[in-house]
Amino acid sequence: MTSRRQSMRGSAVKGPGEALAERAQISMKAKSDKVVRDMVAATTMLKNKENPKISGDMLVFNCGFLRSSDVKRWINLDPEIGILSVWKEQPCEDVFLSDVMMPARSHFLLCGVHSGKERPLIIYKMFDLIAVDCNKSFLNIFLEFDHPRRVLVLTAPTFEDFVAWLDALSKYAAEGPADGFRA
Repeated sequence: MTSRRQSMRGSAVKGPGEALAERAQISMKAKSDKVVRDMVAATTMLKNKENPKISGDMLVFNCGFLRSSDVKRWINLDPEIGILSVWKEQPCEDVFLSDVMMPARSHFLLCGVHSGKERPLIIYKMFDLIAVDCNKSFLNIFLEFDHPRRVLVLTAPTFEDFVAWLDALSKYAAEGPADGFRA
């Protein structure tokens, strides 16, 4: 019986201590990978702080329970604060900069407008951008974010807009487009 247990241990079966140690090692590696990625992201944010702002209408892919659709949205990339915001419509000029980070109530007071279009629908931190990919045939840009874990799919109206957005967004990602396409 002892020899059989020893031979089983030598194969795929592990004791509780070995399994726990292996899980701890995997967890430590994941934490160290996140620390390295955060350091790289912080450096990237500092480098891109002086880049020009870019904004414009794009189609955003929405995937629902029974259907999916493309919805026209105003997209705003503000490198100064490292934010990508998605708006229902183009906001007023007062809102373009770092006002999007203010709470909704103070934001309304600043802008003087009390409609829902003056708040972004979604705000993404460029610090959390993991990867950028694209499909140049359909002018799609795929942005993978770490927190919340999701992929944002943007479709540019023209090839020139596609190139400009891809150039601006790919500067933030650890991984660029898989096909090597760079603006």
